Amino acid sequence: MYMRRIFTIGGVLAVLLACVLGAAPARAEDFPAVIPLPNGFEPEGIAMGRGATAYVGSESSGAIYKINLRTGEGETFVEAQPPQAALGMMMDPRTGYLYVAGGAGGNALVYDTTTGELVQEIELTTEADTLVNDVAVGWNAVYFTDTHLPVFYKVPLGPGGTLPDSATSEAVAITGEFVNNPGGLNGNGIVVSADGKKLIIAQTDLGQLYEVDPVSGVSTLMQIDGEMEIYHDGLVLAGNVLYVVNYNDSVYVITLAPDWLSGTLDRTITDPNFEAISTGARRGPNLYVVNARWDAERTPDTEYWVTRVKR
Repeated sequence: MYMRRIFTIGGVLAVLLACVLGAAPARAEDFPAVIPLPNGFEPEGIAMGRGATAYVGSESSGAIYKINLRTGEGETFVEAQPPQAALGMMMDPRTGYLYVAGGAGGNALVYDTTTGELVQEIELTTEADTLVNDVAVGWNAVYFTDTHLPVFYKVPLGPGGTLPDSATSEAVAITGEFVNNPGGLNGNGIVVSADGKKLIIAQTDLGQLYEVDPVSGVSTLMQIDGEMEIYHDGLVLAGNVLYVVNYNDSVYVITLAPDWLSGTLDRTITDPNFEAISTGARRGPNLYVVNARWDAERTPDTEYWVTRVKR
């Protein structure tokens, strides 16, 4: 107790000194509310890195842009490499590896966020009609959705999240209650439970959520108490709270039941700076949402940005 009091007093003095010197600690709510991306970038996915760093991928070129959430400044992390796409992405904090869904290429890309180097390119499928769309990193595997095919791809990890030198993937058929409409937008956003025993996959065209067994692929339609529009895209998980990013410029905040078979829509996050949003990622009390602007004219001068909202 005595040591704790000393630490607390010391912390207060440090804050006061910083204020006097004009260097008060930045609060999360003081970070930029809008972070610009390069014109013509055509963003889709976002992943949190270490510290105040985040990464945004381009669905048209495979480029990845590294942004500083504190300052709003950014720089190129991966150069454009069309026709490769960079869709959903997520960093494993254990290794610093950034896992990227490769879209119509049927592949996954793994980058080292420390060096910027490509660690591996993993072939997930050779099917022509594929769209590897989003990714979730679990404690023993990485999972990728396919928006055109009723499957997900599973890449096993070793102890501590280590990636085998020649990583392989398994295509797991999604069975049970999941609905896959040929030619439509189907499995999209994905999250995995902390114990790795449950997945949630969003069905875009139907605006539905499914609890999915990561081993068998058996799915169950989740019963959500509350009304949501169709066109779900990315999912963000924070404990027992699920954030559903919807194309209609809404982020639905759902409290999940322990078995993930149901949930309650508690509220909806909207913001004037939302424009055809695709997905998000969380840092502290904030949610960073990508404005894909799907309906905007695609030109080299088209503006794109990330919006910060309180979650």
